[in-house]
Amino acid sequence: MQKMDIQALYPKPHTSAKAKNAGVYRYLLKDLTINCVNQAWMVDITYLRLKGEFVYLIALIDVYSRYVVGWHLPATLDTDGCLAALKNALKTGKAEIINSDQGS
Repeated sequence: MQKMDIQALYPKPHTSAKAKNAGVYRYLLKDLTINCVNQAWMVDITYLRLKGEFVYLIALIDVYSRYVVGWHLPATLDTDGCLAALKNALKTGKAEIINSDQGS
């Protein structure tokens, strides 16, 4: 889509905006060599349009193996959905570091 300079025509949620009082944390994976499974997981949230409505996909991905270790598909973006994805991931293992971007 980027190469063709096209984009989707639907309202996009502002999921990357920082919360007003959010702190800024150092990036834990900078200059770190990831050399084994469960050393670090990354969290990512995206939104999907299903049957005319948006849902959120919250995924935890093992950085070393690139395996999705846990996910959740809630209708709203809140703490409960994030915790459900984390609980799902913890069934497969336990990471030393869980890294996310600094959006809301």
